[in-house]
Amino acid sequence: MNQLIISIIIFVITVILFFSGKFSLGLIGLCAAVALQLTGVLDAATVWNNFTNESVVMFVSLFVLSAGLMKTRLISNFVEKLAKLQGNERKVLWGCLIITMLLAVFMNATAAVATMLPMITLICERSEVNPKKVIKPCCDMANLWVGALPLGVGASTYLTTNLTIQQMGGTQEMGILDTMILKLPVLIAVSVYYFLFVRKFLPNDLPLAMRAEMSGSSNKHGEVQLSPAKENIAYFLFFGTVACMVAGSLLGWPISTFMYPVIGGILMVLTGVLTAQEATKSIPLEMVFLIGGMLSVANALGSTGGATLIGDAVSKVLGGTTNSYIVLAVLFAVPAIMTQFMNNIPVAQAFTPIAIATCFTVGVDPRLGATAVGFAATASIMTPMAAVAQSMAMGPGEYKLIDYLKCSTIPMLIYFVVLLIWAPLAAKLLWGV
Repeated sequence: MNQLIISIIIFVITVILFFSGKFSLGLIGLCAAVALQLTGVLDAATVWNNFTNESVVMFVSLFVLSAGLMKTRLISNFVEKLAKLQGNERKVLWGCLIITMLLAVFMNATAAVATMLPMITLICERSEVNPKKVIKPCCDMANLWVGALPLGVGASTYLTTNLTIQQMGGTQEMGILDTMILKLPVLIAVSVYYFLFVRKFLPNDLPLAMRAEMSGSSNKHGEVQLSPAKENIAYFLFFGTVACMVAGSLLGWPISTFMYPVIGGILMVLTGVLTAQEATKSIPLEMVFLIGGMLSVANALGSTGGATLIGDAVSKVLGGTTNSYIVLAVLFAVPAIMTQFMNNIPVAQAFTPIAIATCFTVGVDPRLGATAVGFAATASIMTPMAAVAQSMAMGPGEYKLIDYLKCSTIPMLIYFVVLLIWAPLAAKLLWGV
């Protein structure tokens, strides 16, 4: 059996395992990498370098930095002010949406929602606001805003995309600000809906009961865990690191971009903002294994010709069109629909190589294809099955499936239409394609 067939088989099995939901994502990624080495498709150095490359190192370091920021009172101070807004449903919603957006940018959707749910419960109780009007919109915003800005996880996304494209045979590269430029206008349009109109589409009845763990949990961010001096150090290290990453990437500083969060993370520990145990605990090892494994799969597809084979197959489905709007629409719509019924992370990991391969075949910039899949994965808002963050909302908010559809159908349509209009225009401005 030649290496092309082996790489295709491993890719297909990996996708099936992703969608089965029976195994952890990290385990699937690790097994794919091991299988590629054992079958001789990739050598050991190539496989395991994918787990320690710049993208993974930056990803890990940014989680350590975010852990340091989360020990400050930045969020809890805002919560205390919101709790004083007696009966002002609109302002409470706006405040909670803003906090959720910030948390999602610095952390990830699941962590942001897990942090926000006890806060929302407390805020709504003290301000006498119906939590049903707040919980679901906040969960949606958490999913939509992940990776939108070059902060936290979003600062490393472009590197992962670049590596995937390169390992599949491409030479195109994204800049550190490209994702923000592509995504921000789309998110602003959708956010306007959430800030101004979403309350009209949510149920008015008060929840009969809240989950015991939510009503009984305390807000760990409400405690002062750092001295004023260490809190200032945490702010300086986090925002200083982000500023250096952006400036260094734009101005061509000699230090590699991924080194800034590494240095920042180390200083978080050396200055006592984080203990070594806290820094280690903040690292999402499952995501490290997932990213490393899928980079190996992408490498295999590129080196064996599997990417071309997949691209040719999808191109035939598209009728051979080279229209970037049609290609973008399809590459967004298919994973966006699928992610409403299964977790968004495996959908993104499975479809990104397919999208890039398709773009190579039809002559569309692969960065646009990767962008479409990335956008589709974060649009996981219409059902409780779409993402962990969405399933977390259903119990505390006592929502029904119809509530999800009423709340999220309109923003999903706005998201798709604005993306379809803006992304090709932005691609021409950014990359001249």
